[in-house]
Order: sequence, then C-alpha cells, then structure tokens
Amino acid sequence: LICSIFLLSGCTLDYKISVDKNNIVSESVSIVELKTKLRTYKLDVDQYAKDSLNIFKGDEKYYSYSLSTDSDYNNYYGLASRTYLDLENFKNNSIIVSEMFNEVIVNNSNGVITFEMNPKDDFEYFFEDSQISALIDEVNIKIYVPYEVISSNKDKVEDNVYIWNIKKDEELQKIYITYDTNKKIKEPIPKNILIISGMVLFVLGLVLSIY
Repeated sequence: LICSIFLLSGCTLDYKISVDKNNIVSESVSIVELKTKLRTYKLDVDQYAKDSLNIFKGDEKYYSYSLSTDSDYNNYYGLASRTYLDLENFKNNSIIVSEMFNEVIVNNSNGVITFEMNPKDDFEYFFEDSQISALIDEVNIKIYVPYEVISSNKDKVEDNVYIWNIKKDEELQKIYITYDTNKKIKEPIPKNILIISGMVLFVLGLVLSIY
C-alpha cells in the first residue's frame, strides 16, 4: 500500500477525490510523517525518503501514478496522484481505493450520483499490539464535487470539501455521498482576487475624491 511509503509508525494519510465539471476525477494521496520521528530511527531522512519512494516507483502496479516526496520544516510527505475519465473509470482502476475498500458503488439516476465506498473488514495499517505500533494513526478522506450535495455521512465540510476523519482505534467506515449534477454550486471567489479588487476600488475611490 502506498500509504506505507515510510514503513514507520504514526503516519497520517490524507486521501482526496476531486470531481470537476467535466466529471474527470483527480485522486491524490499525502502521507505525512514528522521529521523528528524519522530521526529517532537514526536515519539519513533525505536518503531514506528517496529510497522508499524508489521502491514504489519500481512496483508496476503504481506505474500509472505520479509519485514524489516533499518536505517542510517539520514534516516529510509521500505524495501520489492520478486522474481518471470519470467515476466508473476511477472505480475500476484505482489501486489505492482497492487497497482500503472492498467495494465501490456508483449509481446515476437522472444526473443524481450516489458514490459509495465500503471498507475492508480489516485495515492492516491500523493494527497494533503491545509490541507493534500502527503504521497509520489517522486517515482523512476528502471528496470534492462542484455540485449540490443532497446527502452524505461526512464528519465535516470545509470549503465544499466533504471530510471523513478516522482514527487508528476506529474501524474504517462506509463512505457515501449523493449529489445532483443538474445543480452546480457557485465557486468561491479566491481571496487574492478579492484583495486585488478591493485595492482597485480603493484607488479608484481616491482618484474620484481628488477630482
């Protein structure tokens, strides 16, 4: 599983599915590990991240994914991404989903889409006992669609992104979301555009007040 890229305990897995207005699906995965934790293993963390990535790049089942690593001051990231023609193509071809979920269901009823993912009985990367710590502490599953959502069992919503948060002491849960492709949502105006617009209006106001 790509989420074991660092093969150490305590990682956080962020998994996101985005559907655009042409129904193209983007899949992205981010595995986050603290640098301080990596250093407790007395590793050359830069080389370790590079070697771990090369293992996955050499696995033919991940050839269709774009794989990379990144870092900031505190963390290392294992990253994977892939695009699909539509949800059916995603359902039939996503390696990462097949490693976490037994079944993916896509139902289209006159443009109302129900998307459901049913988890495996045992998610091995949550397993731990008195001698072994879980490789994954937390999984955040995120779904974005540019349409009106009718129902879902999400934990929360942020900027039209539906989020499910699952801790290692919990079982993976069924994920479902139903949305209406006949009703597009209004995209929020980016903050930088609002700032620029505000500055332009301010300057125009100053000019007009002078004249």
